[in-house]
Amino acid sequence: MGLHWHLNCYLKDHRISYADLEERLGLTVAHDLRGETPPIDLSLPVLADLCQALQCQPADLLSFTPDTPAETAERNLSGDLFYQSFLSFKQGQDAEG
Repeated sequence: MGLHWHLNCYLKDHRISYADLEERLGLTVAHDLRGETPPIDLSLPVLADLCQALQCQPADLLSFTPDTPAETAERNLSGDLFYQSFLSFKQGQDAEG
């Protein structure tokens, strides 16, 4: 499952607009922070600034759900060219018959 970014939900639940957040931070909130997925380059200082401005904990903004064993296996196999070839072959057989 992976990382989940909750800034939008947190702001909505606490009736805080991005304009209000920007005023509290004293800067413009980057576009990648406004999405539903965690920013790739989220740094601890940025997370700390957000938590300070919102008076919240990092877990209020970011959570982690471990993959199930099946999801881990699928992710590991997704880069395996032999496995991908097998899947293509299998899908071709299923379509034929």
